[in-house]
Amino acid sequence: MIFQMLHCYLQHRDQVERPSTWRGRRYWVLSRALCAFRVFPAPAAARSNLRNFAGIKAREWAPFADAGFLAHLTGDTVAIWTWDAARVRDAMLGVEVMPGRMTVLPETALQVRGADGLRIVSCLEGFEGQCWSDGELRASRWWAEMPSAQSWTEFQRTSRATPEQFRNLPAAEEPDWRRRPWTNSGEGLGSTIERRHRELATAGAMVLVVAYGYLGGGVARDAMALSDLENRVRSLEA
Repeated sequence: MIFQMLHCYLQHRDQVERPSTWRGRRYWVLSRALCAFRVFPAPAAARSNLRNFAGIKAREWAPFADAGFLAHLTGDTVAIWTWDAARVRDAMLGVEVMPGRMTVLPETALQVRGADGLRIVSCLEGFEGQCWSDGELRASRWWAEMPSAQSWTEFQRTSRATPEQFRNLPAAEEPDWRRRPWTNSGEGLGSTIERRHRELATAGAMVLVVAYGYLGGGVARDAMALSDLENRVRSLEA
């Protein structure tokens, strides 16, 4: 394992690799096989509230009932990775990691950006086709095995590459790794949904405690606290 990845948990489709060192900041890194990727146009309103915009888009589009996500804002688009948050939580609990305590990232976010154009990158599992333009990832597709010439041609046609950038099936590149993600939405955004579940459970427990005190003591301030907490629960559920 390369040095930069020694401090990361690596979640594959069927196993989790633990970090070999506990020094420094740790991340929970997802195999590209576990992530979906899509780029959306970013209206002006979305740029001022990226978290909400990305969350709405992830829930609308993600093929998961419970979606985690990471977003990256460019000048006119938002790139979103999404994954099965329930699967990630189960994997964390399986290695005794508290969900919400660690930033979840797709492996692509910790790889050095590619040069403009098309390339194939070796992943933790399988291979990823990428299209880069102006230093931004514009299209991505994952294959379990090295793609055929036909699959590669189809990817080029559906990517944002110009015809001048089209190329024959290239050899897969080994990516260089970074210590921190290059995405600009903030390292905590990837674990937002996972963290909301914990907040919702905590708020629900607090409602029960305050309700018990209210019914038992009939104190006015308990009623006010109960109302405030119920409002918070409704907000988290939304």
